[in-house]
Amino acid sequence: MAVATTVAKSYLSFARVLAASFLRYHPDIPFFVLLADEVDDCFVPAAEPFRLLRLADLKIPGLADLRFRYSQQELTYSATGYLLSHLLDRGFSGAAFLKQESLVLGDMTDVFSTMDHHSIVLVPHLLAPLPGKEGIARELNILQSGVYNVGFLGVSGKPCARAFLTWWQDRLRDHCRHDVPQGMHFEQRWLDLVPAYFDDVHILRDPGFNVGHWNLPERDVRLDGDRVLAGEEPCRFFRFSGFDPDQPLAVTKYSSRLTMANAGPAAELFARYRTLLEDAGYSETKGWPYAYGHFDNGVPIPGAARRFHRELGDRSAQFGDPFQTGKPGSYFNWLNEPIDDRSDPFGTITRFWRAVYDQRPDVRQTYPDLCGADREAFITWTEQFGIREHGVAERFLVHPSRPAPRLRSVQLRTCESTLGVNLAGRFASEKGIGEAARSLERGLAAAGIAYVLNNYEDPLSSNEERTLTGFSNASPYPVNLLCADPVAMPAFTALHAATYLAGHHNVAHWAWEFSDFPRAWAPYFEHLDEVWVASTFVQQAVAKVSPIPVRTVPYCIRDDLHARACGPDVTLPADRMIFLFAFDFASHFARKNPLGLVRAFKRAFGRHDDVLLVLKCARSHLAPADLARLREAAEGARVEFIDRVLPRQQVLSLMRRADCYVSLHRTEGFGLTLAEAMDLGKPVVATGYSGNLDFMTASNSFLVDYRLVPVQQNWGPYTEGHVWADPDLDHAAALMRLVYEDRARAQEVGRRARQDILARLHPRVVGEHVGRLLSAATGGGVRAAV
Repeated sequence: MAVATTVAKSYLSFARVLAASFLRYHPDIPFFVLLADEVDDCFVPAAEPFRLLRLADLKIPGLADLRFRYSQQELTYSATGYLLSHLLDRGFSGAAFLKQESLVLGDMTDVFSTMDHHSIVLVPHLLAPLPGKEGIARELNILQSGVYNVGFLGVSGKPCARAFLTWWQDRLRDHCRHDVPQGMHFEQRWLDLVPAYFDDVHILRDPGFNVGHWNLPERDVRLDGDRVLAGEEPCRFFRFSGFDPDQPLAVTKYSSRLTMANAGPAAELFARYRTLLEDAGYSETKGWPYAYGHFDNGVPIPGAARRFHRELGDRSAQFGDPFQTGKPGSYFNWLNEPIDDRSDPFGTITRFWRAVYDQRPDVRQTYPDLCGADREAFITWTEQFGIREHGVAERFLVHPSRPAPRLRSVQLRTCESTLGVNLAGRFASEKGIGEAARSLERGLAAAGIAYVLNNYEDPLSSNEERTLTGFSNASPYPVNLLCADPVAMPAFTALHAATYLAGHHNVAHWAWEFSDFPRAWAPYFEHLDEVWVASTFVQQAVAKVSPIPVRTVPYCIRDDLHARACGPDVTLPADRMIFLFAFDFASHFARKNPLGLVRAFKRAFGRHDDVLLVLKCARSHLAPADLARLREAAEGARVEFIDRVLPRQQVLSLMRRADCYVSLHRTEGFGLTLAEAMDLGKPVVATGYSGNLDFMTASNSFLVDYRLVPVQQNWGPYTEGHVWADPDLDHAAALMRLVYEDRARAQEVGRRARQDILARLHPRVVGEHVGRLLSAATGGGVRAAV
C-alpha cells in the first residue's frame, strides 16, 4: 500500500504538512509526492518527510507538450492517473491519492482495508439531500464540479482499476481544464462516469472523511482537545480546498458566503492549519517560481498561448519544443508573426492577437472590422486592456514602445520655465467631484510636479470647502488635467476649445459608475488626448468605447486624514456601537441604496442591541419621495438621520466617531468614503462589486455577496440596459452582526485596512504614478517643481 499527492514546488509547504499528518498515524505506509515542476535548487529532496517523484519517472507520453499545453494547476491534476499507475507498477497492492491541501486527523486503516476488497474507492461531496433553496443552489454547484471529490481516490491492483486508470489518463491528456460549459472541472468531473463504466466501485459514505467547505454546514465539526469530531464521528480527513493562508478570514475562495465568522468551531481548525503551513515554510515556498511558466527567453507564457498550442493538435509538431524561442520556426516566433502584409509596423496584428480576437465574442462585437476601420482601435485595446486581461507580457505587443494613439496630433505649447500641469476642477465643492479634484492636487504636490489650479464653481454644491486657495486664470503649462463628469464636457469644450484646450495635451479625469460606458457619449472624447478614471472597473468600461488611451489613476487619500478628523463632534450616544453611511441624494438614491442598508440593519439587530445606524445625507430636497420611503423603512429601528451639508472636517470627525462604515451600494466608480473610513482604521462592510474592489479585499474589509440585475428604469445618466449589483441583505446583516459580536476581529480588519490604504492610495504613491503617466505622454516634458 502507498499514498501520494501532487504539487508544484510553490505548494511544497502543503505537501509537507499533509505528509507529516499522514505519517503520524501511518508510519509504515510510504508517502510519495509527485513534483509537477522542477526542483531548481529550491529544496533538498532527501531532507523532506516524503519520497519525491518527478514527472519523468511516470513515463507520460508526450510529456514536453503536456507541460506546455497545461497551466500549473492543470498539469498537476492531469498527472494523477499516471501517478497511481506508477505506484501500482512499483508493486504496491493498492494506491491512494490525497489532494495537497488536506490534513489527516486520524487512522485511515479501515479505508485502506476497503481497497483490498474493491477495485476503486470514491468519496462523494454530499451524503444526503440539502434542504431549501440554498440547498438546491449548493447542489447545482456540486453538479458543476462533480458528484465525487478527488480529494481522496483509492485503487487496487485489480484489472478493473487498471482499466479505469488507462481510461482516465486518456481523457486527461487533453481534457483536464476548468470549463464548465464543456462539462469539465479539471480531473474531477470525469469521476461521475466511473460507477457506470466500471464494476467493483465502492462509494465511501463516512461523515468524518473528506470534510470540506462543500459539506461543512452538515458535518457539525467540533474540536475536543486534539480530537476533531464530525457530529459524533471522529473526523479523520479534512480538506482545505480554496483556503488561502494570506486571506485568513475567508474559508475558501470558492464561496464568499462561508467565512470564519460563520464556520463555527471549524474556524479553529483552519487557524491551526495555517500555523502548520507557516511552520512548514509557506512564506518561503509560495514565492518559488514555476519551471514551466516561461519560454526559454524568460517571457511568461500566456494562458492563451497554451490554449492555442493545444487547439493546433498534431499541427503543433512542426514547432518542436514549444518552450524554445531561438530557432527559426519556433512556436514563439510563429505567434508573433503578422497576419497580413502591413507597411506600418505600428499597425501590425499578430497571430497571437488574432487568436485572442477569435476567442472573444465581446471583442469581435466591439471591433468587427479587424483588418479595416477597427484595426487601430483593436491594437490600442491590446496595449491598454488585452495584455492585462490575458496575463500577457509586453513582448507580445507588436511594439512595446509604440506612441500612444490620439484623435489628432497637437504641437504642445512649451514655456520658458519649469513644465507642469494646469489642473482644472471644482475645488470648493463638498461633493465627490470636488474631493476628486483635491485628490489630484495632492498627488501632483506629493510628486513635486509644478501646477496651477483653475477653479470652476459647482452650481449644485454649497462650495464651502476652503482647503485650496491661490487659484489662477492662467494655463501656462503644456498639460491640461480636467477633473469633471463626462456629461460636463460639451459645455466646457464649447467655451474653452479654442482657448484653454488648444495647443495642450488634454487629459480628463472622469467619474463613472457602470460596467458599460454609453456609446452615445463618444463625442465627449473630442479635444482630449487621454482619459483617466479612478478604478480598473471604470477603466474597462470606458476603454470599450474610447478611441484614446484610458488610464487608471485612483484618488489619493490625505496622509493627514486623522488630524483633519477634528471638527466639532455630532452628538451621538456613547454607549452604542455606531454604524455609519454617508451619501448625497444628488448622487442618485437607487445607486447608493440606503434603503437596502436600513433593511439589512433591521435584520441584523433587535431593539435590545446597543447599536445605532447613522445615515449622514445631503440635498434630500432633490428627492423628497425617496427620503420619505427611507424614513418609513427606518421606523421602529435605531436609525438616526443627519440631513444637512456638514463641513468636511466634521464629516471626517463623524467617520472617526463611528465603529463601522457600511455601504450596500449597487455600483461605485471608486468608493471614496469607503477608502477614507479604511484609512481611519474602521472596519468596512460593503458590496463586493465595482470600483471599490481595487482597494478592498476579503482580508481588509467585509465584502457582501450580490447578484447582477438589470437597471429597471432610468436614473439620471443610468439608463435601462445597464446592470448593477443587488447586494445580499441577509449576508450584509450577518457581517454587521459579526462586527458587533467580534470586536477584536473587526479591529484587526480595520488595522489591516489602514495599512493597505496607505500602501496603495497615499499621495506619494499615486503622485509617482501620475508623474510617470505625464512624463510618458509628453516625452519626459513634465518636470518637478523647483
